Amino acid sequence: MDTTSSTLTVIMAIHYTALEAGRPSHLGSGTWKLSRLKDVTVLFGRNGAGKSALLKALGGSDQTKRHLTAPERAGDITYQARHAQEEATGAGRAQFRMKNSMVDFRERAITRLNAFFVSRGFHDSDKKHLIEFEELMNRLLPEFVFTLKHTPPYFALHREGGSQVGGVEQMSSGEAEIFSLGIDLLTVCAMWKTEGQTECVLLIDEPDTHLHPDLHHHLADFLIKLVDQFNVQVLVATHSTTLLSALGHHGGDRTAIIYLNRNQVEYRAITFNESMRQMATCLGGHALMGPLFASPLLLVEGDDDYVVWSQATRSHVLRLAVIPCEGSRIDEFRKSLETIFGSIMTPSTPQPASAYVLKDRDDGNPVNHDQSQKFVKVIKLNCREVENLYLTSEVLSAMGHASWDAAKVAILEKAPEYASKKDALEGVANTSDRKFYDIKPVIAELQSILDPGKELWKTRLGRVLGKARPTGDLFDYLGADVVEAFWGSALSS
Repeated sequence: MDTTSSTLTVIMAIHYTALEAGRPSHLGSGTWKLSRLKDVTVLFGRNGAGKSALLKALGGSDQTKRHLTAPERAGDITYQARHAQEEATGAGRAQFRMKNSMVDFRERAITRLNAFFVSRGFHDSDKKHLIEFEELMNRLLPEFVFTLKHTPPYFALHREGGSQVGGVEQMSSGEAEIFSLGIDLLTVCAMWKTEGQTECVLLIDEPDTHLHPDLHHHLADFLIKLVDQFNVQVLVATHSTTLLSALGHHGGDRTAIIYLNRNQVEYRAITFNESMRQMATCLGGHALMGPLFASPLLLVEGDDDYVVWSQATRSHVLRLAVIPCEGSRIDEFRKSLETIFGSIMTPSTPQPASAYVLKDRDDGNPVNHDQSQKFVKVIKLNCREVENLYLTSEVLSAMGHASWDAAKVAILEKAPEYASKKDALEGVANTSDRKFYDIKPVIAELQSILDPGKELWKTRLGRVLGKARPTGDLFDYLGADVVEAFWGSALSS
């Protein structure tokens, strides 16, 4: 039975501030009662605490408006016509989703694309929903290009660079996991929207299996976007403090946590606040283990910096565990982290940093070193901000431009096509100091001009940073402090 509290205000996508579900006999029977639910509510608890059982009970109570995704998601990313009719309805989907393992999960998710096209009309003149679908999938998988098709298998998937992906054997376990999960959730949300369904809930059981920490970040961002664009509510069970931290980062106080155990039946969700956000970040397994194995934490000032440096670390040339912070609060995070490290670690002599705080140099001031900081070192870029690295010769070369002069020609030639941004783009092309010129307002347009149809600027920049120790312009823009800290012998061995 569902209950919605009349005394609590329903905001955003919170369809249910309270829910009830029957407990199975092996957990003691009775009724689970959940209250103070948010747009996204995270179920935390040990194995056997009942997280999966709770999600199944909630999913079985309304198969039309609830969608459960199982924890073990197997199969290939191929279209199977025999599943098409079953995947077209909530009841059809639900009968296969109550086990902890689905050997054909991926085939069923892919096949549901057929039902999505049928629900919208194969030749619907309104293409907005198709673009929306593709954009969300490409946001979830920044190293791939996903496009929809009107014929089986109803999609095409290519790696950045051109090679087509035809099966899971061409993907890592994490890539296959997050791709099929994204298709599964997005098709259901899109069909609910087409059908005019309201008060819909996604029930997601352990979505973090096989995922690298940066994919946790992409998944959290994706889930919040589903909440916003499709007006759905999410309950997600996980053991991952990394995913919890990412959901808190993207969702803020729209995220809440329930700590589940076998002996309790009534729970009030705890809203994700700033102190919880800091603790979840610092207690993430990858974060604490990093400094113990010579892989320092890197605190950066925002989402763009996070994407750039997370991409750079994927090559394994860099060993850093990257954590995004709100720019204005990065010093608070630094002090908190210093306190945590001080309580669990002993400074060594000579002392390598356990963490770095990387700041922009947009204020023009040098770093003011605080001698009380023994574990966390503050360093600054030698350029205005991370966007300026995009215009270094090394990054331009990776995009096929022989020099900055050649890139300037391209910018000036295309600038008139960008109307309100024309003057700003011409300002970038004509500046005598691109190291400190403010290019942030036109970075998306610069990407469109200099790297059309290819990678996001953040991904492109991250890839170049991850290739090798920087030289030339890139070394100059980063600065010796940054290069020595990140690519020195202690980090690159």
